[in-house]
Amino acid sequence: MPSSLSSAWTFVLDWTAPPDRPALDLALDEALLNHATALAEAETKVEAEVLVQPGCSCDIAPASNATPTPPHRWVRLWSRPAAVVVLGATRPFARDARPELCQAEGVPILRRSSGGGTVLLGPGVLCGAIVAPIGEDPAYRAVDRAQVTLLERLAEALRGYLDSEARSSLRVEGSGDLTWQGRKFAGSAQRRTKTHLLVHVSVLTPEADLNAIDRYLPLPDRVPDHRRARSHNEFLTVAPIDWERLVCALLEAWAGPPSQRAWLDHPPPDALARAEMLVRERFGQQDWIERF
Repeated sequence: MPSSLSSAWTFVLDWTAPPDRPALDLALDEALLNHATALAEAETKVEAEVLVQPGCSCDIAPASNATPTPPHRWVRLWSRPAAVVVLGATRPFARDARPELCQAEGVPILRRSSGGGTVLLGPGVLCGAIVAPIGEDPAYRAVDRAQVTLLERLAEALRGYLDSEARSSLRVEGSGDLTWQGRKFAGSAQRRTKTHLLVHVSVLTPEADLNAIDRYLPLPDRVPDHRRARSHNEFLTVAPIDWERLVCALLEAWAGPPSQRAWLDHPPPDALARAEMLVRERFGQQDWIERF
Protein backbone atom coordinates (compact mmCIF):
# COMPACT_ATOMS: atom_id res chain seq x y z
CA MET A 1 0.00 0.00 0.00
CA PRO A 2 1.27 3.53 -0.71
CA SER A 3 3.21 4.95 2.22
CA SER A 4 2.79 8.13 4.27
CA LEU A 5 -0.92 7.89 5.01
CA SER A 6 -1.68 8.60 8.65
CA SER A 7 -3.76 6.32 10.86
CA ALA A 8 -6.81 8.56 10.47
CA TRP A 9 -10.19 7.05 9.72
CA THR A 10 -11.47 7.45 6.16
CA PHE A 11 -15.15 7.82 5.37
CA VAL A 12 -15.65 6.35 1.88
CA LEU A 13 -18.73 7.65 0.09
CA ASP A 14 -19.75 5.86 -3.12
CA TRP A 15 -22.64 8.02 -4.30
CA THR A 16 -23.66 9.87 -7.45
CA ALA A 17 -26.40 12.50 -7.54
CA PRO A 18 -29.57 11.77 -9.56
CA PRO A 19 -29.17 11.88 -13.37
CA ASP A 20 -30.86 15.28 -13.70
CA ARG A 21 -28.80 16.91 -10.93
CA PRO A 22 -25.13 17.07 -11.95
CA ALA A 23 -24.59 20.32 -10.03
CA LEU A 24 -25.31 18.46 -6.80
CA ASP A 25 -22.26 16.27 -7.34
CA LEU A 26 -20.00 19.32 -7.53
CA ALA A 27 -21.70 20.94 -4.56
CA LEU A 28 -21.38 17.82 -2.42
CA ASP A 29 -17.59 17.73 -2.65
CA GLU A 30 -17.53 21.39 -1.59
CA ALA A 31 -19.96 20.62 1.23
CA LEU A 32 -17.73 17.82 2.55
CA LEU A 33 -14.76 20.22 2.50
CA ASN A 34 -16.74 22.91 4.32
CA HIS A 35 -18.05 20.38 6.84
CA ALA A 36 -14.56 19.07 7.63
CA THR A 37 -13.23 22.62 7.95
CA ALA A 38 -16.03 23.63 10.31
CA LEU A 39 -15.39 20.59 12.52
CA ALA A 40 -11.67 21.36 12.66
CA GLU A 41 -12.30 24.99 13.58
CA ALA A 42 -14.81 23.97 16.25
CA GLU A 43 -12.33 21.43 17.65
CA THR A 44 -9.63 24.10 17.85
CA LYS A 45 -12.02 26.33 19.77
CA VAL A 46 -12.96 23.52 22.18
CA GLU A 47 -9.31 22.70 22.83
CA ALA A 48 -8.59 26.35 23.60
CA GLU A 49 -11.53 26.54 26.00
CA VAL A 50 -10.42 23.36 27.77
CA LEU A 51 -6.81 24.46 28.05
CA VAL A 52 -7.59 27.93 29.39
CA GLN A 53 -9.38 27.54 32.71
CA PRO A 54 -10.35 30.65 34.74
CA GLY A 55 -9.56 29.65 38.34
CA CYS A 56 -6.41 27.70 37.50
CA SER A 57 -3.51 29.58 39.13
CA CYS A 58 -1.45 29.32 35.93
CA ASP A 59 -4.48 29.70 33.60
CA ILE A 60 -3.38 26.54 31.75
CA ALA A 61 -5.06 23.22 32.45
CA PRO A 62 -3.20 19.93 31.88
CA ALA A 63 -3.27 18.86 28.23
CA SER A 64 -4.68 15.48 29.27
CA ASN A 65 -8.00 17.20 29.99
CA ALA A 66 -8.49 17.85 26.28
CA THR A 67 -10.48 15.27 24.31
CA PRO A 68 -9.98 16.04 20.61
CA THR A 69 -12.01 14.27 17.96
CA PRO A 70 -9.91 11.66 16.09
CA PRO A 71 -8.81 13.02 12.70
CA HIS A 72 -10.52 11.69 9.60
CA ARG A 73 -10.64 12.20 5.86
CA TRP A 74 -13.26 11.73 3.15
CA VAL A 75 -12.84 9.83 -0.10
CA ARG A 76 -15.73 10.00 -2.53
CA LEU A 77 -16.34 8.03 -5.75
CA TRP A 78 -18.87 9.03 -8.39
CA SER A 79 -19.56 9.04 -12.13
CA ARG A 80 -22.06 10.98 -14.18
CA PRO A 81 -24.45 8.89 -16.34
CA ALA A 82 -24.50 11.49 -19.14
CA ALA A 83 -22.06 14.02 -20.55
CA VAL A 84 -21.46 17.25 -18.62
CA VAL A 85 -18.80 19.91 -19.17
CA VAL A 86 -17.18 21.07 -15.92
CA LEU A 87 -15.15 24.27 -15.94
CA GLY A 88 -12.28 24.85 -13.53
CA ALA A 89 -12.96 27.52 -10.90
CA THR A 90 -11.50 30.38 -12.95
CA ARG A 91 -11.68 29.07 -16.51
CA PRO A 92 -13.51 31.23 -19.11
CA PHE A 93 -16.99 29.98 -20.00
CA ALA A 94 -17.03 30.87 -23.69
CA ARG A 95 -13.38 29.94 -24.27
CA ASP A 96 -13.28 26.52 -22.59
CA ALA A 97 -16.57 25.09 -23.83
CA ARG A 98 -18.81 25.21 -26.89
CA PRO A 99 -21.96 26.74 -25.32
CA GLU A 100 -24.17 26.72 -28.43
CA LEU A 101 -23.39 23.10 -29.28
CA CYS A 102 -23.78 22.00 -25.67
CA GLN A 103 -27.15 23.73 -25.39
CA ALA A 104 -28.36 22.22 -28.66
CA GLU A 105 -27.37 18.71 -27.57
CA GLY A 106 -28.47 18.97 -23.95
CA VAL A 107 -25.00 18.86 -22.42
CA PRO A 108 -24.90 20.98 -19.23
CA ILE A 109 -21.98 23.32 -18.58
CA LEU A 110 -21.14 23.70 -14.89
CA ARG A 111 -18.32 25.15 -12.79
CA ARG A 112 -16.58 23.45 -9.87
CA SER A 113 -14.84 25.13 -6.93
CA SER A 114 -11.40 23.58 -7.50
CA GLY A 115 -8.86 24.97 -9.95
CA GLY A 116 -7.40 23.25 -12.98
CA GLY A 117 -8.70 22.94 -16.51
CA THR A 118 -12.06 22.12 -18.03
CA VAL A 119 -13.11 18.48 -18.32
CA LEU A 120 -15.88 16.41 -19.85
CA LEU A 121 -17.46 14.02 -17.38
CA GLY A 122 -19.88 11.25 -18.27
CA PRO A 123 -20.08 7.50 -18.87
CA GLY A 124 -16.71 5.82 -18.45
CA VAL A 125 -15.18 8.69 -16.46
CA LEU A 126 -14.43 7.77 -12.85
CA CYS A 127 -14.45 10.76 -10.51
CA GLY A 128 -12.69 10.68 -7.18
CA ALA A 129 -12.33 13.29 -4.45
CA ILE A 130 -10.35 13.38 -1.24
CA VAL A 131 -10.88 15.80 1.64
CA ALA A 132 -7.99 15.59 4.11
CA PRO A 133 -6.49 17.73 6.89
CA ILE A 134 -3.58 19.82 5.64
CA GLY A 135 -1.71 18.91 8.82
CA GLU A 136 -1.93 15.20 7.99
CA ASP A 137 1.21 15.30 5.82
CA PRO A 138 4.00 17.91 5.57
CA ALA A 139 3.70 17.69 1.77
CA TYR A 140 0.13 19.00 1.95
CA ARG A 141 1.31 22.39 3.25
CA ALA A 142 2.72 23.38 -0.15
CA VAL A 143 -0.02 23.88 -2.74
CA ASP A 144 1.98 22.49 -5.66
CA ARG A 145 3.40 19.56 -3.71
CA ALA A 146 0.09 18.40 -2.20
CA GLN A 147 -1.53 17.55 -5.52
CA VAL A 148 1.54 15.81 -6.91
CA THR A 149 1.94 13.79 -3.69
CA LEU A 150 -1.60 12.44 -3.92
CA LEU A 151 -1.18 11.61 -7.62
CA GLU A 152 2.13 9.86 -6.91
CA ARG A 153 0.37 7.66 -4.35
CA LEU A 154 -2.31 6.84 -6.89
CA ALA A 155 0.32 6.03 -9.52
CA GLU A 156 2.13 3.75 -7.06
CA ALA A 157 -1.10 1.89 -6.35
CA LEU A 158 -1.94 1.58 -10.05
CA ARG A 159 1.48 0.09 -10.81
CA GLY A 160 0.60 -2.79 -8.51
CA TYR A 161 -2.01 -3.91 -11.07
CA LEU A 162 0.29 -3.67 -14.12
CA ASP A 163 3.03 -5.87 -15.52
CA SER A 164 6.63 -4.68 -15.33
CA GLU A 165 6.67 -3.20 -18.83
CA ALA A 166 3.47 -1.21 -18.31
CA ARG A 167 4.58 0.05 -14.89
CA SER A 168 7.52 1.93 -16.36
CA SER A 169 5.19 3.74 -18.77
CA LEU A 170 2.93 5.17 -16.03
CA ARG A 171 4.02 8.58 -14.74
CA VAL A 172 2.88 11.69 -12.90
CA GLU A 173 3.56 14.71 -15.09
CA GLY A 174 3.04 18.43 -14.68
CA SER A 175 1.04 19.63 -11.69
CA GLY A 176 -1.17 16.56 -11.52
CA ASP A 177 -1.66 14.52 -14.70
CA LEU A 178 -1.36 10.75 -14.86
CA THR A 179 0.07 9.55 -18.17
CA TRP A 180 0.63 6.15 -19.72
CA GLN A 181 2.97 5.75 -22.65
CA GLY A 182 3.21 9.54 -22.80
CA ARG A 183 -0.54 10.18 -23.05
CA LYS A 184 -2.85 11.51 -20.35
CA PHE A 185 -5.60 9.36 -18.83
CA ALA A 186 -6.29 11.27 -15.59
CA GLY A 187 -6.17 14.87 -14.41
CA SER A 188 -6.58 16.53 -11.05
CA ALA A 189 -7.50 19.83 -9.41
CA GLN A 190 -7.27 21.28 -5.93
CA ARG A 191 -9.10 23.60 -3.54
CA ARG A 192 -7.94 24.53 -0.03
CA THR A 193 -9.32 26.04 3.16
CA LYS A 194 -7.31 27.04 6.21
CA THR A 195 -7.38 23.49 7.62
CA HIS A 196 -8.23 21.09 4.77
CA LEU A 197 -7.63 20.35 1.11
CA LEU A 198 -9.93 18.96 -1.56
CA VAL A 199 -8.34 17.22 -4.53
CA HIS A 200 -10.42 16.06 -7.47
CA VAL A 201 -9.29 13.42 -9.95
CA SER A 202 -11.09 12.35 -13.14
CA VAL A 203 -9.96 9.13 -14.80
CA LEU A 204 -10.68 8.06 -18.37
CA THR A 205 -11.51 4.37 -18.04
CA PRO A 206 -11.58 1.95 -21.01
CA GLU A 207 -15.32 2.72 -21.39
CA ALA A 208 -14.80 6.48 -21.88
CA ASP A 209 -15.71 8.12 -25.21
CA LEU A 210 -12.61 10.11 -26.16
CA ASN A 211 -14.24 11.46 -29.32
CA ALA A 212 -16.83 13.28 -27.19
CA ILE A 213 -14.04 15.29 -25.54
CA ASP A 214 -12.94 16.63 -28.90
CA ARG A 215 -16.55 17.40 -29.79
CA TYR A 216 -17.46 19.46 -26.72
CA LEU A 217 -14.14 20.94 -25.56
CA PRO A 218 -11.98 23.31 -27.64
CA LEU A 219 -8.24 22.98 -27.31
CA PRO A 220 -7.15 24.72 -24.08
CA ASP A 221 -5.28 28.01 -24.30
CA ARG A 222 -2.91 27.00 -21.51
CA VAL A 223 -1.22 23.62 -21.77
CA PRO A 224 1.52 21.86 -19.77
CA ASP A 225 4.88 21.23 -21.38
CA HIS A 226 4.28 17.49 -21.60
CA ARG A 227 1.25 18.03 -23.87
CA ARG A 228 3.54 19.42 -26.62
CA ALA A 229 0.69 21.14 -28.52
CA ARG A 230 -1.05 17.83 -29.22
CA SER A 231 -4.77 17.66 -30.01
CA HIS A 232 -7.20 15.94 -27.64
CA ASN A 233 -7.11 12.75 -29.72
CA GLU A 234 -3.31 12.77 -29.86
CA PHE A 235 -2.80 13.60 -26.18
CA LEU A 236 -5.49 11.59 -24.39
CA THR A 237 -5.84 7.86 -23.81
CA VAL A 238 -7.72 5.55 -21.45
CA ALA A 239 -6.40 3.96 -18.28
CA PRO A 240 -4.52 0.69 -18.79
CA ILE A 241 -6.70 -1.15 -16.25
CA ASP A 242 -10.43 -1.66 -15.80
CA TRP A 243 -12.90 0.24 -13.63
CA GLU A 244 -12.89 -2.23 -10.72
CA ARG A 245 -9.11 -2.19 -10.35
CA LEU A 246 -9.02 1.59 -10.74
CA VAL A 247 -11.37 1.89 -7.77
CA CYS A 248 -9.23 -0.51 -5.74
CA ALA A 249 -6.10 1.47 -6.56
CA LEU A 250 -7.70 4.78 -5.67
CA LEU A 251 -8.82 3.45 -2.30
CA GLU A 252 -5.41 1.94 -1.60
CA ALA A 253 -3.79 5.28 -2.40
CA TRP A 254 -6.12 7.64 -0.59
CA ALA A 255 -8.29 5.76 1.91
CA GLY A 256 -5.77 3.87 4.03
CA PRO A 257 -6.12 0.23 5.11
CA PRO A 258 -9.55 -1.44 4.89
CA SER A 259 -9.69 -1.75 8.68
CA GLN A 260 -9.78 2.05 8.92
CA ARG A 261 -12.45 2.70 6.29
CA ALA A 262 -16.10 3.41 7.05
CA TRP A 263 -18.28 2.92 3.97
CA LEU A 264 -21.31 5.10 3.32
CA ASP A 265 -23.80 4.62 0.49
CA HIS A 266 -25.51 7.97 1.05
CA PRO A 267 -24.22 11.39 2.15
CA PRO A 268 -24.75 12.37 5.79
CA PRO A 269 -27.94 14.46 6.07
CA ASP A 270 -26.12 17.61 7.19
CA ALA A 271 -23.61 17.40 4.32
CA LEU A 272 -26.39 16.79 1.78
CA ALA A 273 -28.40 19.73 3.14
CA ARG A 274 -25.33 21.94 2.85
CA ALA A 275 -24.82 20.72 -0.73
CA GLU A 276 -28.43 21.51 -1.64
CA MET A 277 -27.91 25.03 -0.29
CA LEU A 278 -24.73 25.39 -2.36
CA VAL A 279 -26.62 24.35 -5.51
CA ARG A 280 -29.23 27.04 -4.86
CA GLU A 281 -26.69 29.73 -4.03
CA ARG A 282 -23.80 28.91 -6.36
CA PHE A 283 -23.34 25.71 -8.36
CA GLY A 284 -26.77 25.81 -10.00
CA GLN A 285 -26.69 29.54 -10.72
CA GLN A 286 -25.86 30.81 -14.18
CA ASP A 287 -24.02 33.85 -12.82
CA TRP A 288 -21.60 31.48 -11.06
CA ILE A 289 -21.21 29.25 -14.11
CA GLU A 290 -20.56 32.20 -16.46
CA ARG A 291 -18.63 34.39 -14.02
CA PHE A 292 -15.46 34.19 -16.14
